[in-house]
Amino acid sequence: MRYFQELWLAWLGTISVGVVSVVSSMVLPGAIAEESVANFTNLCLQRERLDAESQHAINVLLEKAKTSDCGEADRFFLSSPYLTLNDANLSDIGILSSFPHLTKLFLGGNQIEDLTPLATLSNLQTLSLNDNLISDLTPLSQLVNLKKLLIDRNRVRDLTPLSNSIALEDLSLESNEIQNLQPLTILVNLTHLTLAGNQIEDVRSLSGLVRLQTLSLDSNKISDIEPLSALVQLESLNLTANQIVEIHPLIELTQLVELNLENNLISEENRLEVERSVNLKKLQNTNICKACNFVGVDFSNSDLIGVYLEGANLAGANLENADLVGANLENANLSGANLAGADLTSAVLKNANLEGANLKEAYLCNAILPDGNSVECSP
Repeated sequence: MRYFQELWLAWLGTISVGVVSVVSSMVLPGAIAEESVANFTNLCLQRERLDAESQHAINVLLEKAKTSDCGEADRFFLSSPYLTLNDANLSDIGILSSFPHLTKLFLGGNQIEDLTPLATLSNLQTLSLNDNLISDLTPLSQLVNLKKLLIDRNRVRDLTPLSNSIALEDLSLESNEIQNLQPLTILVNLTHLTLAGNQIEDVRSLSGLVRLQTLSLDSNKISDIEPLSALVQLESLNLTANQIVEIHPLIELTQLVELNLENNLISEENRLEVERSVNLKKLQNTNICKACNFVGVDFSNSDLIGVYLEGANLAGANLENADLVGANLENANLSGANLAGADLTSAVLKNANLEGANLKEAYLCNAILPDGNSVECSP
């Protein structure tokens, strides 16, 4: 780091000629530089001798600590394991090596390219580097305690340095230049993985990440999703904007309640089949499925008390004798649906499409109708 060298030269400049020979015989210059690097106060006091980027970083930290006193700022930062420096126009982060105690560090929205100073922050568990200029992740290979790493919107291609980060549980690499996922195979503790907006074609390397609960692969070049059928704990999967044709492997994902398949090459019939399967699981688990597809689904005699189905497509669905007390069906498409004998007490049907629906013997006490009017109950 350039500013370390400048600091060493500045330190030498403060020593008299008679003392230099004694000091040099006792301590190596590298040892002095290393000791100074680890001390924010020393660097701060010498900042006038440093380059502009280093001075800016120190000034940002002083402003963060709300003081101009270097020692006071040092104590302020050492008192907390968290540090947030988002959108601070930082490019040189060498000063951060002064804080090896940090467990959470947020550096989003800067101009950082070189991550070398972070290599010594071995206690880091959460690191956010979104929206920077990073291409080389090598310094992160030493951060074996990382559990959450966010590097969205950078220039990353090679994930090899992350193969040591086996403690990772949450990894986000959206909008980079990634093609090869092989280095991720060892990250078996991952529960959340975001790889949207890359150049990924092959997802076989993900098949062993069986603890994954959420996976985002939208806006890639994926055609074969068979390997994803092994991810049986997946609850949320985004595959929007790929080249997928066959989606039946997703039927194996029995925990899946959120699925996005828009802008692929999937036939309408196959898409509806899988979507209905996923939506039914979601409704069963949460009682909520806004704008979900239930076209033609058989809900006859079902307990649907209080369900939230605003904007859902229930065209042609069989809801005969269903218990829909207090259900929210606002803006729902119920055209051609069979609601004969359904209990719609206090249900909300505002702006719902009931064209061609069978409402024979349906109970509508206190229900709000499509026109916004409410049905008064008989005494």
